[in-house]
Amino acid sequence: KNGPFRDYAKKHEHADLLLAFLEELQSSLERVAVANGGVASEDVAALVGATEMQVPHTDLLPGQVQVICALTETSSTLVYDPKLQRPSHQDVAKMMGVEASELKEEGQFGLVYKSFPLVLPVKDVYRNMVESYDATNGPFDCGDAVQIRDGIVHAGPGCEDQPGEPRVVVFMTYRTFRDEHYEFTFQAKLWDWASHPAIPPMVAYKRLQEVYRFGVDNGMDIKPWTYYPPESLEACKMLCTTPGLDEMTVELLVEEWREMLYDENVQIVNQDQEKSALMDA
Repeated sequence: KNGPFRDYAKKHEHADLLLAFLEELQSSLERVAVANGGVASEDVAALVGATEMQVPHTDLLPGQVQVICALTETSSTLVYDPKLQRPSHQDVAKMMGVEASELKEEGQFGLVYKSFPLVLPVKDVYRNMVESYDATNGPFDCGDAVQIRDGIVHAGPGCEDQPGEPRVVVFMTYRTFRDEHYEFTFQAKLWDWASHPAIPPMVAYKRLQEVYRFGVDNGMDIKPWTYYPPESLEACKMLCTTPGLDEMTVELLVEEWREMLYDENVQIVNQDQEKSALMDA
């Protein structure tokens, strides 16, 4: 996927410098991957930070690891505080409206429990996001890097405190026991689990309402419907933005929201679909 940029770099006036930099990055990733028993992906992406932090999410499947390297002095990627106590299977299952047995390793939501912050109250998730880089080592400076493994809920930080100095990081991945490399288009956010058919419609509705209302109350641009295909967008938008819907209306809208997802979005219907791994053990 980085072929177009390499073609551009070859024609740039600083082509030798740019290409040498890319080669060194690739070599560094390969060394990190090998040191951890993995195989590096060929894809390297440069990400420029936004004013608003990302919605907390997970985008790694089991056996995939991210390496995030700073190109400027900046804040490191935020992660859900690993020092906090993990809730029980029963507690998480109650929030989702499913049986606790479904959250066991062999259950259809086995890996959701591994990424349990995705189902916690939205305000609690945001409040407990902390920097992944140990501040006692100093600032997250150019050349510093962090690794994030699967199951860790994370988000790029907002950059309001750095006017005129965009946050730029290099994003690289490697795989260990998994056959497939990281897929750039896959991301499971704070509400995606609610799109699964096993989640009661009213639970899904309340989650979408909670996420959207949190964004409005805190001046954040969180609009879940923008992540879905046109066939599902309007139903999702109505669920997010319309409080007080009756149960029958909610059931109809949730059905419409979910109808197209298994072909075009999160792909969480069965174990044969690779992107179902977040939901299926």
